[in-house]
Amino acid sequence: MLSLAVLVSLTLLSSSYLLLSLYERAYALENLDGKNEEVTRMNENFNARVLHVHSLVQKVPSLESVVDIQIADVLLGYANSSIDIQAIEILPTGEITNITLRGSALTREALLQFQSTIQNNPSFKDLSIPVETLTKQKDISFNVNFTYHEK
Repeated sequence: MLSLAVLVSLTLLSSSYLLLSLYERAYALENLDGKNEEVTRMNENFNARVLHVHSLVQKVPSLESVVDIQIADVLLGYANSSIDIQAIEILPTGEITNITLRGSALTREALLQFQSTIQNNPSFKDLSIPVETLTKQKDISFNVNFTYHEK
């Protein structure tokens, strides 16, 4: 009788241990799946940033300094899906940096919003879009000049 009780206890204990190990594995796999999603998201963000930097390098003929990279990065960040920046020229001349920006806008409103966003940054000055550029309602090519002043 005692051996039967020990056998039943061992069976229950081993099945409990087996069940506990299965729960641990399921929990570990669930956590691993969550981590895989996080790693995948981080990898996608990294790849998007690499593409952004690559696009920046393509649009700016020569990046002379970290400030040039920062200027171009800010301007590309201001461009939403309605603005396509095709080229940025950055020419430092002492304390002032001259910037020429060439691109296209889907609508006049998008271009005006882009102009407003740039003008709201105190580092950028003297930006104005020629009136003849604003006569079109859609598919507007633009070429603007303005300056950057370090704070």
